[in-house]
Amino acid sequence: MNKRPGYSNFHRIDSEGVVCRLFHKDDLSEISKLMEVIKPDIAGLHSQKLYDAICADALSDKRIVIVVAEEQSRLIGFNLTIIDRNRYWRSFIFKHPHLAWKIAAHRFLRLLRVSPDREATDAAEPKDVSKYITSTPSGLSWKDSSPDIAKLVMTALTKKYRGRRISVEFGAYILDVLAHHGVRRVDTKIDPNNTPSIRLTYGLGFRIERRGEHLFATIDLDQN
Repeated sequence: MNKRPGYSNFHRIDSEGVVCRLFHKDDLSEISKLMEVIKPDIAGLHSQKLYDAICADALSDKRIVIVVAEEQSRLIGFNLTIIDRNRYWRSFIFKHPHLAWKIAAHRFLRLLRVSPDREATDAAEPKDVSKYITSTPSGLSWKDSSPDIAKLVMTALTKKYRGRRISVEFGAYILDVLAHHGVRRVDTKIDPNNTPSIRLTYGLGFRIERRGEHLFATIDLDQN
């Protein structure tokens, strides 16, 4: 197993008592409430039922990895990652057919709304972050899927904790956890207007390139 030095199930971030750790069943209620507030976009949907289904899957399916950040036993953030994305979503269809149908319907409607011209247009990011973005295509794709490829689906911290050193430590810990799970490559998508996220992702060692409406970022854990 590709286990990195220093990995543990629990990691203290700062002297104020903020820690990050793996998600467990006692977190279900609190993380559900946190997702309800943050309303992350997962598979194109903002759905509490979808959030609850994925969190429940994380308790039994090793392809779903959730890491949480907490302060004084109160959750302040979380990361949701899917390993072997295609296999997980295929299993999701059988476990949650109603939600799978809603996701499929949403994607179909979105395809109808996207014009060919818009689909071909690269993301336009603020000029001050252009230096973080490479112009050389990697040849890799968000659609790539295997047991050693993980997709960072969502990382969120409550507003009070954003932009602090906590974000960097949290991101580094997430990569350590994924390496421990045998992941060798991690991909994520970034909103081109989210300058703090672009800087953070680049600082963690990701390679960032333009891909349509989003920026595509990837990191090879064997080389970092």
